[in-house]
Amino acid sequence: MKRTALAICALAAIALAAFYAVPVLAEGNVSWEAGLGGNYTNNLLSEASGIDDSYSNSRAALYWYPFSTLRTSISGDYTYYGNTWDLSNASGAVGISWIPTPAQARFSMYTEGSYDTRAYRERFKEFDNRNAKVKAGAGYELTPWIRVRSGLSGRITTYPNADTTTDSDYRQTELFAGINASFPLALSLDIEGGMGVTGYSYINASKDSVLPQFANPADYLTDGDFNSLYISPRLSRSIGQKTGLSLTYTYREFREVDAAVVPGYTTDFLSPWAAFFEGSSVALQVKTFVVPHFVITAGVGYWDKTYLRTLELITEMIEPYPGAPLTEMTRYEDPKDAGSRQDDLSRVYLAIQRPIRIVGIFCEPSLSIDYSDNDSSNEDYDYSSTAVGLSLTFRP
Repeated sequence: MKRTALAICALAAIALAAFYAVPVLAEGNVSWEAGLGGNYTNNLLSEASGIDDSYSNSRAALYWYPFSTLRTSISGDYTYYGNTWDLSNASGAVGISWIPTPAQARFSMYTEGSYDTRAYRERFKEFDNRNAKVKAGAGYELTPWIRVRSGLSGRITTYPNADTTTDSDYRQTELFAGINASFPLALSLDIEGGMGVTGYSYINASKDSVLPQFANPADYLTDGDFNSLYISPRLSRSIGQKTGLSLTYTYREFREVDAAVVPGYTTDFLSPWAAFFEGSSVALQVKTFVVPHFVITAGVGYWDKTYLRTLELITEMIEPYPGAPLTEMTRYEDPKDAGSRQDDLSRVYLAIQRPIRIVGIFCEPSLSIDYSDNDSSNEDYDYSSTAVGLSLTFRP
């Protein structure tokens, strides 16, 4: 309850600051944004159990521009779940971005950094996390039709309340480069690729292939790195004056992870490892303003995902001693037996927005519908889900 109270107070403080900032907006150096949302899903945890729930979200952000090239921000949000109320959580973030080059210049550069923290209720506090991120990049216009870019990003994520059987902290560094080219018939091609290094803790299955009974997996962790490569071409085209179409393909590959086993679940709803997967994806999106006063976005996508190898809990029926009745026992599987979850995810979505202005305030109601179908090598994650959301966004 203390965390909930702190979250509400933080949001109230940001909203109050935004309210008092409105008279200063005329000077052009302060801005703000706030939003409310309500959602329903028939599969909250994205798994075969199919738990349905409704949840609401409130958010607020305050932006300050001390100089025309510098922006600072403070933001917060709170999400409340109706049935799974102990999954409710709050976050706060601060950020800064600097773009020292003029918007019309052929050469551009930027740097940005942020720090955020998210806190859950007592039952899920082991998933509380903190993230520090930095990014710097530069671009150059070779011709009016071709522009190149490159940059470097870094991230450190920590889980201060993680349980004693795992270490989910990780750090990432990624170098990327890209090119954007425009062609006749309103066609453009963007290609970006990069390589990264992720530092994390894992069990080396080639060394510790079998764990003693009642062993704590954390005692067998070793620190190391794995490399990743990705490439993502995107083809975009305008159709008339009010419709745009984009097709994006992404391929990501991990290196040096064959013997690595992480002692946390890639399959958990909140697992830090749920975002670590290799494979390919393709996504098609259409955005149109054909219907007067409305913005309509629709899309369809497919993802082929292979996660990191994960140490699972298994339940066995054993005979404690000869002649004794069978007893149920839970233990961690041996690292040599740990497998990689493989998913084929299909998704289709539709979003409708109706921007309006009320007494000088920009208001954007939005309706979204999202359907996903997942086929997994782990039958617990063969599922389909439908989500519907309504939201309101306000800004000056």
